[in-house]
Amino acid sequence: MVTTGIASANGRKRSAAVVGPLALGATVLAVGALLGLWLHGERVATLERETARVSSQARVVAQSMNQQLLGIHRALAGVRDELGRAGKTNGAELAGARFRALAAAMPGVRSMFQIDAEGKVIAASREDLVGLKFQALELFQMPTDQPNRDTMYVSKPFRSPLGPYVICVGRTLTDPTGRYDGAVVASLDPEYLTATLQSGLDQADARGTLIHGGGIVYVNAPALQTAQGMDLSRPGSFFSLHRQSGQESTVHSGKALASGEERLVALRNLSLPEVQFDQPPVVAMTRELSAVYRPWWERAFWVVALYLSLSGAAAIALGLRLRHVRSLEQLREQSAGQLRASAERLELALRAADLGLWDWRSDTGELVANEREQSLLGYAEGEQPRMAHDWEGLVHADDLAALRQAQEQHLRDRTPSYSVEHRMRRTDGSWVRVATHATVVDTDLTGHPTRTVGTHMDVTQRWLADALLRTSMRHASDIQAALDEHAIVAITDPRGRIVSVNDKFCQLSRYSRDELIGKDHRIVNSGHHPPAFFRDLWATIASGRVWRGEIRNRAKDGRFYWVATTIVPCLDDAGRPRQYVAIRADITDLKRLQQEMKQHSDRLEQSNRELEEFAIFASHDLQEPLRKVRSLTELLRQRSGRLLDERSTGYLDMMTGTAERLQHLIRDLLDFSRMSHQLPQFGPVPLRDVARQVLDDLDASVSQSRAQVLVGDLPVVHGDATHLRLLLQNLISNALKFTVDGRAPEVGIQAVRQDDAHWRVEVRDNGVGIAPADREHLFQPFKRLHPDGSKAGSGLGLAICSRIVKRHGGRLWVESGTGAGSCFCFVLAVADPLPHQAASTRHDHVVPQPASETQAP
Repeated sequence: MVTTGIASANGRKRSAAVVGPLALGATVLAVGALLGLWLHGERVATLERETARVSSQARVVAQSMNQQLLGIHRALAGVRDELGRAGKTNGAELAGARFRALAAAMPGVRSMFQIDAEGKVIAASREDLVGLKFQALELFQMPTDQPNRDTMYVSKPFRSPLGPYVICVGRTLTDPTGRYDGAVVASLDPEYLTATLQSGLDQADARGTLIHGGGIVYVNAPALQTAQGMDLSRPGSFFSLHRQSGQESTVHSGKALASGEERLVALRNLSLPEVQFDQPPVVAMTRELSAVYRPWWERAFWVVALYLSLSGAAAIALGLRLRHVRSLEQLREQSAGQLRASAERLELALRAADLGLWDWRSDTGELVANEREQSLLGYAEGEQPRMAHDWEGLVHADDLAALRQAQEQHLRDRTPSYSVEHRMRRTDGSWVRVATHATVVDTDLTGHPTRTVGTHMDVTQRWLADALLRTSMRHASDIQAALDEHAIVAITDPRGRIVSVNDKFCQLSRYSRDELIGKDHRIVNSGHHPPAFFRDLWATIASGRVWRGEIRNRAKDGRFYWVATTIVPCLDDAGRPRQYVAIRADITDLKRLQQEMKQHSDRLEQSNRELEEFAIFASHDLQEPLRKVRSLTELLRQRSGRLLDERSTGYLDMMTGTAERLQHLIRDLLDFSRMSHQLPQFGPVPLRDVARQVLDDLDASVSQSRAQVLVGDLPVVHGDATHLRLLLQNLISNALKFTVDGRAPEVGIQAVRQDDAHWRVEVRDNGVGIAPADREHLFQPFKRLHPDGSKAGSGLGLAICSRIVKRHGGRLWVESGTGAGSCFCFVLAVADPLPHQAASTRHDHVVPQPASETQAP
């Protein structure tokens, strides 16, 4: 029985030795076949992608040229219509002017001219063309019997009498009988057409060509001198195949007639709905087939190399495997020693991997753990829980269900092992997150496990790091979403090529994301800023510094818009910019509002200047007659006063009073005008000295009214001494004027510190007071509380005061009640005391009263 078993085992080993190489060979061949199919599919996909690319390039370039030809078509039609209205007498002069304007405005046009029925140039955008005869050229051999006014004729490329190689387009002129009477012609700029072709090229091997409808090559990009003027209408050429197809666009591959290279070619007719060409030109965009397939060949090389390497490795591995099988008998003989060595290596591996090992015998409840498992849970050696239910009790309550489910699924499905992450409580009460990997070693007759062995790995730090990373990513995502909602965001590489834009950028610029990616910001350059502006910008961000400023851009539809821009360079480890993040805000409306405000301010400033000039003129021209009226009145009083009755004397008094009031009104108007236009001369002003000067000026009024004026310790403020003097003079004059009958005026002037930067100045009186309803209009010009004339005044004093305080950056207000007196308050900026100003308190006239504690609203 033993011999038979050994023989059977040997037979199985020999079968395995035979089957292994066969299986390996079949697998290698199958993989090779699959790789061959995959590479073939990749080659087909590569050609399809490049076919779509060159077709798209041809379409884009054709659209650009179509727009240019459409503009020329309409321009020629417009000139032709104007010539028809002007007649032949004034037509040449009119056409010359129009040709020069149109040629200058259209970048794709080299020149424009008119020829008569004999082919002679009679008007042109260039004087050197006038008089030349082009009747021998093909373009001007237009149909003379039945000319079609709606057709745009396109000439074959030719060398003009002036030297350049050109192509022309033209529209016929007819006389009133409908017979051919010449043409209006535009010669196309080959450099502009070459640049248009060049704009559609994105590969070094790519080439663009513009072909006349008859098959003659006009321009190439990059230039290929041997191809210019070549006739491509020969049978079998790509151009002939394209024309024979009758389709607007076709794609071909093979040997190119112009260069002799194997190329992929996309051809597309130039066509517009409203333009009828006699021979529509064709745009051809091509690539070398070798360059098209180069990436595929590189991938194929590495795939085949990898395939051969893996095949060789598999053969070597199989040989090693067979050799290993032959050595198994020898290994079995050394099993006892190897088991001990394996146990030792296992322990070393567990230590190196920082794994805690545990052995759970569920039939006895015994639990054995290695030293790492004990330290993982915070136990000293020999202190770990000895019973399974105690050990399981260390698992976090929220994780226990998942742990048991993993164990049950492992037992039910008989998987090799089970894995789960959960938390376990350490002896100090803290929690450690572990990754459990375990397997059932023994089961009883009923299939229940009796022994389970597993490991614990401390993954707390990894879990915390993952949680922090998730939080950070959510935070970054939230910030990005908020930024996209608010701002215009673009990211460029170090060369300034756009790699990312948000939706707001596309909405504002009118470009799609595909149109912007890979371009630089010159695509939205408005030309408003000089080159030095952008040189400074680049110098700033290239040095790693943030740039801020305002830029005027142009959208795809030609609309200009302004953005407030912040460009932040993102630096690599070497301190060099690896990308630039530009965050912008649309300030177009703000800029427009600023412009409107500036225009309004300019107009207002002009009006104010004119008003001031008028006020000065009026004050001079009106005061002189008033002085004469007063002089004549006094002269009349002196000479004839005894002859006049009491009523006539009263008339003279009325005339004198009226003249005085008018003079006072004129002076106030002049002061009010000057307050509006003259800039204050700010500096340190000793307010106490100003108040003393005002009281000296008003000494007669103070004495006449028997008033008491109390001046406190007034500070040095920042202001204009002349304006502040006028301010105090008007406020004190009002306090002396608006008094209660029978009560001597009492006026107090004092200042209190409002904050570190401001003084609050108060002028308080015991006069008639101001009703709440009158306060709203109190500081408006010509608003008087006593319109009946019982109190003298022009109604401008408080308006002047309010304007002075505003010029000083403050506000004037009043605290008052009817019959309770008034307190006029204003705030002035603090200034350093003058060197000569004494520190001691000085009182003028009488001792001051305590300051009010009411603060400014």
